[in-house]
Amino acid sequence: SDWYEDKAEETPPEEPHALCCPITHSLYRDPVFVPESGNTYEREAIVNFWKQAGPTRDALTNASLSSDQVFTNWDKRREVAAC
Repeated sequence: SDWYEDKAEETPPEEPHALCCPITHSLYRDPVFVPESGNTYEREAIVNFWKQAGPTRDALTNASLSSDQVFTNWDKRREVAAC
């Protein structure tokens, strides 16, 4: 086989697990962290989770949260940008 055919059969590289949202399993675009738990999620995914889940809970631990406040996770954002 020639070089072109070999390249066509390769699978695309997997996204780094540490840079993927635990809800969407996709690479972060707008990572935010929940201060009470320290867990990071894609902003849109955690907001939608809270809309559907009823009382505000952490998506990974199911722990009750007193606030739906989130902050941009700049470290994760920089890591994704460096990929």
